[in-house]
Amino acid sequence: MSQIRQIYGAIEGWDTITYDSDVFDSDTPIPCRDLDELRETTLKSNDAPIRILTLPASPTFEFATMGTGATATWYIRDLFYLKPAAQGEGLRKAYEKLVNYAGSYMEAIRANRMPTTKSEIESAEFDLRSDMLWGDENVPYFGVEVTLAVIERLQ
Repeated sequence: MSQIRQIYGAIEGWDTITYDSDVFDSDTPIPCRDLDELRETTLKSNDAPIRILTLPASPTFEFATMGTGATATWYIRDLFYLKPAAQGEGLRKAYEKLVNYAGSYMEAIRANRMPTTKSEIESAEFDLRSDMLWGDENVPYFGVEVTLAVIERLQ
């Protein structure tokens, strides 16, 4: 049986991901919500900064050529919304914060390379953006989209 929910929960629980902020102490973890929480509430712009984990896209399965072992590669998107792009913070200042956030995220991956005993983070792609859309209002935000490739060993 897959451990994807445990993998998801472990990543959601990373409390070492921070960024330099005028609002938060740099050691304050960024709140994280998953889709189950988001279904029950509507996010507002004052909820930012926030991390949102989305459910994995379709997994790809790779089967070993010998034996019965198999692996599944899960792609998990972790979206960080800093603040609306129109709130007066310039691109340079916002990107400085996003780069600091990405560095903090890389450290979290290094410290938590194995979310569960049967999984490992294989890679992470970072996309720093000034056009991440928020909710039904399609408000553009400064943010970072992280796509994690997590390999799970199946029995």
